[in-house]
Amino acid sequence: MRLIAAFEAYNGNDDEENDDAEMSAAGCLSTIKKILGSKLSQEAYHKAFELMIPVFNYTLSEKGCDYIDDALGCLNTFLFYMDELSEKIWHYFLVLNYIMAGKPQNIPLDFDPSTLPEEKRLILEQSESGWGSEYVEHMLGALQNYVKKGKGLLLQAKDPGYGLTYLELLFKTIERIYEINMTAEDDNDMTLITTLFICLIENCTGILDNIVPLIIEKCIVLLENALPKQTNFKKILTQTVPTYISSIMYINHYNKKTRLRWEFGIAPSLPSPILSRKVKRRSCLRTSWKPYQSLKTISKRKE
Repeated sequence: MRLIAAFEAYNGNDDEENDDAEMSAAGCLSTIKKILGSKLSQEAYHKAFELMIPVFNYTLSEKGCDYIDDALGCLNTFLFYMDELSEKIWHYFLVLNYIMAGKPQNIPLDFDPSTLPEEKRLILEQSESGWGSEYVEHMLGALQNYVKKGKGLLLQAKDPGYGLTYLELLFKTIERIYEINMTAEDDNDMTLITTLFICLIENCTGILDNIVPLIIEKCIVLLENALPKQTNFKKILTQTVPTYISSIMYINHYNKKTRLRWEFGIAPSLPSPILSRKVKRRSCLRTSWKPYQSLKTISKRKE
């Protein structure tokens, strides 16, 4: 793809103060994002993703983080439109978590890092403390889409080097954001990261039921310790229980309706929970296309 070559050319400019080259490189990624958002064929998405791997490996590193916003927009578009996510795409789920939460500590590797392809080595290059916790808002849409597409895989899949499930990594990321921001008056990041609890409840009912009580218990503890000025954070915490109850009621209603339709010889069809709700949804990412919209963002970044 010529745009990828152009991005690499502009980015390869050795003049660190060349703002024009940096803006041109960012413009290439923005244009790529628009093309990906035009509903291509599944085959086209898979081919395009293979071409984008070197771009993601650079832009999702600390060295290339100047382009992380546009790069995450491209990644999110892949996640939203692709029906099935390949193993290579799931590697960037690990990368995003380690960028914010850091690598798990004191866990030995059971392989030789030098034998790994570049996209897998990118995981190991993250710092143990994490370097990108301030990018919560930019990464949220991608993490939501991973949850939507992964569901049961979150419990089953494990990182080959660390042995942690994808769900454990996600919880580690959420906990890290709480640790950093719990005493801050600006509750935007904590509010946004908490929506991942709601995302899990909405999309994984019947799969993560054993985990839900732990999520609710965690939210109650956080609610008790939240600062008075953290109003938006407290609001999103109180939505976890109603969201779970609503999800259970929806499933029970559908199951009852399905049984009745089968009795009358009518094949049941499952309507989309997202489309059936008459609620205005807003994206938490600054992108020109519509990412996964099963959550309502209740807070805005303070201007």
